[in-house]
Amino acid sequence: KLPGAKTQPSYTATPDLVTDNVTKLQWQIGAPRIYPGCTEYYNIGSGKSDTGELCTRAQARDYCENLKHATFEDWRLPTVIEVSSLFDFSTSRAYAIDGAAFADTDYGVYVTDSTYAGAPGQVWTINYYLNQTYYGASASGKVRCVRAGGVPTFATPKDRYLVDGERVTDQATTLVWQRTAANTKFASEPPDPDEDAGVPLPLVTTACSAPWRLPTSNELLSLIDYGKSNPAIDTVAFPNAPSESFWGSAGKTTYNNMERDEFYLVDFENGMLTSYGDEGYVRCVQ
Repeated sequence: KLPGAKTQPSYTATPDLVTDNVTKLQWQIGAPRIYPGCTEYYNIGSGKSDTGELCTRAQARDYCENLKHATFEDWRLPTVIEVSSLFDFSTSRAYAIDGAAFADTDYGVYVTDSTYAGAPGQVWTINYYLNQTYYGASASGKVRCVRAGGVPTFATPKDRYLVDGERVTDQATTLVWQRTAANTKFASEPPDPDEDAGVPLPLVTTACSAPWRLPTSNELLSLIDYGKSNPAIDTVAFPNAPSESFWGSAGKTTYNNMERDEFYLVDFENGMLTSYGDEGYVRCVQ
């Protein structure tokens, strides 16, 4: 829903599932508070939640594979890019996900079926509260199962990237990318005048000139190849791509009940999304 995004989200909701009209994925609505077969919990002040409110990856896999919901039995645990596709950075609500379609979201962390290519024992999780993705050996979270409701129009072609000089067309998303990123780091904010910042970095808002623009974080995440690391990108289409953090356009966040615009970084060493960082590279898009 961010300005400039090439594809806008669209959902069709029923009491039992949400169909993503773009990806055609169908998402479970109304998961139980206690997941059958799960043993994890989260801390609440000095105590903890009930056992089974969170699941490990293995437990979540079993739960989804045995799920019979909304007349369907072919549910599965989603991958990290599938769960990331639900990020909504246009909202300042508690969770960065569409509040109408996914009104049952009451906890930020969701476990995925993906492992980090650089350390296969590390499991990817999504945090809709902190607006980030990360991986860990003891990862656990809530579970939202998914099923393939249909074949999307952008089903990955045999040769995904079409290279034309310094332009790379992603035939899956129709986005056109700069093949070579500028060898310049950009800052999201001007330097603090009270600090000796030296030579200030150019601002990320000046990085792309029309017809190019700064990509949204979701668009930037679409370039991540989760089967690779260091760098986690197709190095044939994007040669010499640095294993560095790249800026996505600003989205809404709320800190201490104050709304602000926050730029996000996608780390192309591993695919991690975060808002923690002061500088990064830019790969412009059309």
